[in-house]
Amino acid sequence: MAVLPTQKWDEHLRQKRTGFYLHFWCLSPAVAFKAIRDDTQSVILTSGTLSPLEGIQYELQCTFHHQLIADHVIANGQVLVAAIDRGVHGEQLKMTYQNYSNEAMFRDYGESLLTLFENIPEGIVVFFPSYKCMEKCVAHWTQSGIYERMAAVKRMYEEPSGGNETATKAFMDAIEQFGRDCGNVRYVKKYKRSKAYA
Repeated sequence: MAVLPTQKWDEHLRQKRTGFYLHFWCLSPAVAFKAIRDDTQSVILTSGTLSPLEGIQYELQCTFHHQLIADHVIANGQVLVAAIDRGVHGEQLKMTYQNYSNEAMFRDYGESLLTLFENIPEGIVVFFPSYKCMEKCVAHWTQSGIYERMAAVKRMYEEPSGGNETATKAFMDAIEQFGRDCGNVRYVKKYKRSKAYA
């Protein structure tokens, strides 16, 4: 609930007037989903990020009697989540707006990733706070030669922003090639099944 200033057209004054209005917002997805749940015979809800489904059922206040949850491609032993505070040259790896002009931090960030690339077999996923940050890093690493050294060690793919079909195909092809490169036949088979439905 909030009281907010809102402009509305006043017919008598023939101009816009600012008034304060009380707004009620419903932040429960169950309210919006109720009409779907009550008025349909079947609902197919699909996503790659809804698991575990217990939380979704609770949020939507709906029980899904038939569920299919596919295996994850990556086994638990293949994932390491770590926070690295300092780079190989001792720079604090703090990706803030104030550090966007810190050349030493960008260099150390790239050199640190390169060290990981050289020591971790198969693939690595690197997350950035934003596309702008990723573009800034890649531009710096390209200019300094670090990106070329990274590409010599690992196949590189940069996810583009927005929904670009060509970029999506390029990404799927890069993933398929990665599966082939590391000999993960099980993954390539799963990829081909998902590609058949795309």
